[in-house]
Amino acid sequence: MQSASARIGGSTVTNGWDTGLVTNLLNVDVKNISETLMSWHILLAGVIQITFAMIMLWHIIGLGAIFGITLLILGLLLSEYFSRALTVVYKAMVKITDERLSVISEMLHSIRIVKFFAWESYYREHVASLRQLELAKNWKRLFFVTTSSAVSSAGPAIIACICLGVRALLFGRGLTPSVAFTTVAILETLRRVVYRMPKVIVRAIQCRVSGRRISEFLALPDLVSPTTDGEDAPATKGSLNAAERIALIDAEFSW
Repeated sequence: MQSASARIGGSTVTNGWDTGLVTNLLNVDVKNISETLMSWHILLAGVIQITFAMIMLWHIIGLGAIFGITLLILGLLLSEYFSRALTVVYKAMVKITDERLSVISEMLHSIRIVKFFAWESYYREHVASLRQLELAKNWKRLFFVTTSSAVSSAGPAIIACICLGVRALLFGRGLTPSVAFTTVAILETLRRVVYRMPKVIVRAIQCRVSGRRISEFLALPDLVSPTTDGEDAPATKGSLNAAERIALIDAEFSW
């Protein structure tokens, strides 16, 4: 990342990238990837726990577990919808954040010109308008995250009521303490797993977006740095025919 960022100097825009966007990569995208890698095991363990919990429910309440499995699938589909919507909103929010940081970086690098021409009000209004757009996208992101968490938290309780109600009303099988409390305990385990998994999925989505942004930055072509005296860099072997170039090939020197 450091070698790649050396390709972009000052606030000069290169292929759409500048120091503001690089700062956002280091502060936001790298953090998203590190947090996702630290919690990736929760997703794998959650899948295993859900599988064993559903098998145990089948042995305890029988056909009533089918209704629970159906509701669980519907909940996962609903979470998938929220995840896709969250991806779109997060991409739009990150794009606006990059633009806002670019404007701030441009203002700071040209602070003398800004003060000389009294452009403070223009930059202040421009940054404030971008911030309002960013906050609007962030509110949408929080809405989808909160809704997904609410569905995940209330889902197991609804499943417990439906499973036990189907067992007692439709199949006419009584609810003994062993069946009721065991079912509630298993569904409580499901609730904890299903509560954590959407957060990990959200982080995985943000990690995928951040990974693409970092890959795009690292794939930028290398730039030829100018020499210290302000002139162009020395010519390479492929440009020896230029009249203003002087090059030595296979030369030997002695002192």
